[in-house]
Amino acid sequence: MNSFFRFLFALLASWLLASPCLAQNEPDFLAVSDALFPESRSWPLFTAYPAFTAAELESLKAPLAQAVCAENVPKSSTLESDACSFIERAFKEELGLAAFRRIDLNQDGFPDVVYTGPAYYREGYTTIVWFGSAGGYTVKQTGMSLRWLLRVSPDGKKAAGVEPGCCASRSDVYSMDDTLIHLGGNIRILKDTTLPARRYDQARTFSTRHSVRLRSSPKISDKYDMNESMFLRHAAFGNVVSVFMAGVDGRILGEIEEKSDKKSGGKKRRWLFVVVESDGSRVLQDPYREIDGVNAGWLRADQVSVPAK
Repeated sequence: MNSFFRFLFALLASWLLASPCLAQNEPDFLAVSDALFPESRSWPLFTAYPAFTAAELESLKAPLAQAVCAENVPKSSTLESDACSFIERAFKEELGLAAFRRIDLNQDGFPDVVYTGPAYYREGYTTIVWFGSAGGYTVKQTGMSLRWLLRVSPDGKKAAGVEPGCCASRSDVYSMDDTLIHLGGNIRILKDTTLPARRYDQARTFSTRHSVRLRSSPKISDKYDMNESMFLRHAAFGNVVSVFMAGVDGRILGEIEEKSDKKSGGKKRRWLFVVVESDGSRVLQDPYREIDGVNAGWLRADQVSVPAK
């Protein structure tokens, strides 16, 4: 009987965590992005670029809506419709002014309009770029991005952003690429991952000779997690987010020194905050298998090989 009640309790806890009505605490997106992409830390924040006055934005409303509805924008990704107009909502909502910025992304002398904020027509965020020209505005995206821009490089050619997971998701996806239209280099990381106390200014490469367990925090925790396993519908253990075969490599972005305890024999253990670069062929365990699984977290320093400088 006790086992039965424990099962019911675990089931209820799993449901509460997954309930869209009970939003979980979101991480500091900017702090996570800066840890994952050290090269972007000096870039201006999206909000540092010039904003529009209310009058300027109102005058842009019609041409921006027309560009979004243009024939070259795929119908499946069009935000405008009689039932739900993205433009109408974006311009009326309180965030309106702050979500639109003037940035000359392609450096052609014509300011472009960039929106990043709530998608309104669906859950999450979106980023839309209207490229300016002598003839008006054009949307070149082949699909509406689901990311939220955090930083844009001074020359407008690169951007760092995040696609936050929904309230029932355990992870977020961070991206950086050479264009605002298609972000690449996706890094998936658990929302509650511990960030490094010491962040590197430049990433360092690593490789492994043995199988390794990537963790969400710099400590060893391998106990079977019944609540998390029930939520994921497959086995989850402690803070393990992925297990890789020998031979994977990636980038080291920071480190931390674990406090000594009886388990470590009084010795301090060094941990490395890493991004594993794997095509999936070397994944042994993948409890968080949303899309490509989690590939950012912690490895013990004694488990990796780092080339000499």
